[in-house]
Amino acid sequence: MSNGPENSGDWFTSPLRTIVREPLFQQQLDGLALDHRRIEEVLSGIEYALGKHPEMFRIPGSEDCMVKTYFYPNAPALRILFTYNAVEVHLEAVEFAE
Repeated sequence: MSNGPENSGDWFTSPLRTIVREPLFQQQLDGLALDHRRIEEVLSGIEYALGKHPEMFRIPGSEDCMVKTYFYPNAPALRILFTYNAVEVHLEAVEFAE
């Protein structure tokens, strides 16, 4: 396997970026008052996907990036806004999704 550019199109070749939870993101997450264990399970899957391929979550026609989770028992649907570069993904904001 090669470590080609981030948009190489090959799902398994992108390096894993470091996930950074910005202070505002963490404050908003804490403010949602969710079951900590369950939401951390959901977020770990999202963080892995974002670490591998954040470009898959760009809003079409925009420079903005967003990922939305599905509703799970004890974990409501969330909308997460983030930015990224070649080595990091910054989780900027989180809110309940509609």
